[in-house]
Amino acid sequence: MKKLVYSVILYTAVVCNQVMAQLPNSGFEQWDSSVVINGTKIHDPLNWFSSNAGLVDIGMAQTCVRTTDAHSGNYAIQLTSKKDDGDEQATYLTSGNSIGQGPSDPTVAKFRLAGRINGFEGYYKYMPNGVDSFRIFLAMYRNGQYLGQSFIYISAAASSYTKFFWPVNYPGTITPPDSAKFIIEPSVINGSEGSVLILDDLGVTYGFSSGVNEEDMATQFELYPNPTSTSLTVKSSTVVNDLSYEIIDAKGALVLKGEYNGVSIDVADLPEGLYNLLVSSPEGDTSSKTWIKK
Repeated sequence: MKKLVYSVILYTAVVCNQVMAQLPNSGFEQWDSSVVINGTKIHDPLNWFSSNAGLVDIGMAQTCVRTTDAHSGNYAIQLTSKKDDGDEQATYLTSGNSIGQGPSDPTVAKFRLAGRINGFEGYYKYMPNGVDSFRIFLAMYRNGQYLGQSFIYISAAASSYTKFFWPVNYPGTITPPDSAKFIIEPSVINGSEGSVLILDDLGVTYGFSSGVNEEDMATQFELYPNPTSTSLTVKSSTVVNDLSYEIIDAKGALVLKGEYNGVSIDVADLPEGLYNLLVSSPEGDTSSKTWIKK
């Protein structure tokens, strides 16, 4: 049975013009081999921490390796799922040079955010071994305190680089996180080994453009009915005409786009599931809302 692809969303939705964040070594171009365990050099991407050290410590091979099969630049990272000596999934990658994995672990190194983010994105190839999924998990913090999380599961195999984008949603009235942490796993099925994830150009995208009133953006449009089985209606308090829209599915893929006709958007042919509708004004301001196709 095909595994469900979904995300846990932080609060409810509003986003704007995407600009990539400066996540350190987001393209996995720089690698460090200064750590030696049991006579073996540990190869991790700079500013990242993987399961390699723990696996080598119990006499197993490193499962997070550099590959020249890159989306851009010279390198990407390849993660292969492996169980440890306790028969548990062991392969993972976290942003920051730190051992902590858990989202609320105070020892976990975080990267700073330059403003309100609206999602995360990247490019991947995935070769699951049987029924499996990989997970990219973003934990968010403010003043060192854990605030919330957003994560995406993807199960479909992809032999060529595929882009994903997943929104992180909260209203403009919420004080946003000031730092974040990625946790990446090539397998979420405990018994699975040999699932391969290749990942490149990972990062977060920023929200509101300068000068935009965030609270006004939060009320810029309404979306109904939600859930729906046939059509969506957009009601905007600031722009009534010339809206364009994009619909993104739970895998982060663009499935539908067009110009809003002022009446409705036909979604009858879309499969059931969770989606995000991104609406753009002629001036380039973009807002988003999450909705469900039933």
